[in-house]
Amino acid sequence: MEPPLIFLCAHGSRDPRAADQLTLLTQQVQDHLPYLVSSGVLEFGEKPLVEQLAAVVVQNPTAPLIVVPLFLLPGTHAREDLPQALHTLQQQFPKLTSTLAPPLSESPELSDALAQRIKNHPRALLFAHGSRRQGAEAPILDLAFQLSIRTNTPIEVVCHKSGEDILTHTLAHHPQGGLVLPLFLFDGYLVDYAREQVQSTLRWRSAEPLGKGDLLVPTIAQLVQQARAARPTPV
Repeated sequence: MEPPLIFLCAHGSRDPRAADQLTLLTQQVQDHLPYLVSSGVLEFGEKPLVEQLAAVVVQNPTAPLIVVPLFLLPGTHAREDLPQALHTLQQQFPKLTSTLAPPLSESPELSDALAQRIKNHPRALLFAHGSRRQGAEAPILDLAFQLSIRTNTPIEVVCHKSGEDILTHTLAHHPQGGLVLPLFLFDGYLVDYAREQVQSTLRWRSAEPLGKGDLLVPTIAQLVQQARAARPTPV
């Protein structure tokens, strides 16, 4: 079987730090895997996602393509936008074999990594973006529940809502401190916001975003192997 092309797909951001951190993460995954690894973004990229994918495929049109969604949850981007992009790509490359890997949250490696960050802290807050979709926060609540059992640590979920300073109130309600774990891949305004709120406390500290450093490398590697063992994505 020909080695696959690996494409890491992030959401994209106007913050230039996110692009730099995605580039570094891509290199770390490349160093970890014996395949050609590249990356791109769904939004805010210089080119549409399909063009980014096509630029990778033309390097070796006969190689299978594995797209790894760098999304924590199986939301609209992972369930609809990426499959649609692969469908369009398939029309340009009819012989292409492509597979869409599961989102990050479906890898046990991610749970292991988060548990390592949380342990030895008296309490943890999972700080997420939030969504207006009904039930959208259920996977995060389930993740918090599972991590709480694994680490024997009280864990709460705080979702950012415009105009509501929920994080500040939650931190003040627990002066004994703990760890704020931003459920974001890269630096951005919400990660900055969490850091600012933590700095005003005595005993809380904020973890780095998940994609900064090599935390996600084992998770991505596991998802790639899972995708290689799966059937190609129907398009």
